[in-house]
Amino acid sequence: MLIIENGFNKNSQNTPVSGYINDQNNRKWEDWDFGLTTMKNAGCGVISIYNFLYSTGTQVDLATLIALVQYSNADLLLGYFGTNPIPEDLMFIGSNLIFTLFNIIAYPIIIEIVIPVVAGLIVALEIGLLSWFYQIFLWPNYPALVLGVSSVLQIAFSVAIFSIETFVSYYFWQLNDITDVLGLYGVNNSLTSYWPLNDFTSFEQGAALQSKYIILTFFNELSSDGNINIEKGIHTIFIYYDPITNKYYGYNNGYGVEIHSDLWQFMSYYNTYSKNDSKKLFVSGIAVIQ
Repeated sequence: MLIIENGFNKNSQNTPVSGYINDQNNRKWEDWDFGLTTMKNAGCGVISIYNFLYSTGTQVDLATLIALVQYSNADLLLGYFGTNPIPEDLMFIGSNLIFTLFNIIAYPIIIEIVIPVVAGLIVALEIGLLSWFYQIFLWPNYPALVLGVSSVLQIAFSVAIFSIETFVSYYFWQLNDITDVLGLYGVNNSLTSYWPLNDFTSFEQGAALQSKYIILTFFNELSSDGNINIEKGIHTIFIYYDPITNKYYGYNNGYGVEIHSDLWQFMSYYNTYSKNDSKKLFVSGIAVIQ
């Protein structure tokens, strides 16, 4: 709470924002706090919400919006990973699945093999540091000492894993997403498609056709082998469809307004990817029905 309040007080001192935000790469956004990071580093989700609200005529104070994203637990790890674009129930299920697989596969290996080996090394090292007189008495008891150290390590490891699982489960149970923040502004009618349950084509042919307002989240780049380059991160933008021009207008996807005839082109990394390559980058799409 203190982080949110301090961030709000600092952000409120900045020059108020007017119009669409198109310049997240501008150094001025380093002065806007978002959790423990800045809007320049991880503010694309917040900016997409702001741009949508501005597009629909809603008066928005950016400092307040940033605080609301955090108060509603829609930020990921105190802002470091931006704003959550995926329904929280999927994130909760995903975290539980990861821990289930860990407990089935990795946990027994660590308990039965890794910890005894580590305990043996610890005991051998400690005995080796003692004088020869003590070594004479301790080496015959080496198996018992290893067993004792193993038991202590196993208990400590089990407690640590239980604590981590409890914390992570609680965190994802409390987590919200972009649509929950929109709900705070009275926007309660939206359709969300997200990987891995949906692909971009289903979103484009389904939910996106029902709306002029779209919030699109995607990976930034593909690696040289054509797979997703996770190290390059994820980006979220607001897109407005104008039925008169039959064009899509994207905001904060580089510099200035980006205009395309197809949605997939916004994921094309400065128009360098093919349609099929661009679709690999899809994370989620939110179609807001107004």
